[in-house]
Amino acid sequence: MDAQTRRITAQAILQNGNGEWRPGTFVNAHVDVGEGEGCVVVEKSVVQVLNNKNVVFVQHKPGSFKPVEVVMGESDSRLIQIRNGLETGAEYVSEGAFEIKAKVVTSSLGGHAGHGH
Repeated sequence: MDAQTRRITAQAILQNGNGEWRPGTFVNAHVDVGEGEGCVVVEKSVVQVLNNKNVVFVQHKPGSFKPVEVVMGESDSRLIQIRNGLETGAEYVSEGAFEIKAKVVTSSLGGHAGHGH
């Protein structure tokens, strides 16, 4: 949504038997989505796969993060719904999740990780 104009671009399938609607037509619309269960939505890059589980890194204490298993829901090309595992308002890693995952994986390999011995 554009914060200044409060407008959003949407695509819709409409019945158009009389040819009244043309592609690219601008309209004002009211969309009633009803009441539903709230959920957490994050960027897809936030979710990492660790030990065959989908996880999000959550702040455990200042400067320390732990992986929390999550259940994913619907998604689009950029965002994904978290159905379970991440509470609303939880502090999680929004940038750099892959780097934290890499540190977790290499630390579990022991002192020779990456040395080819």
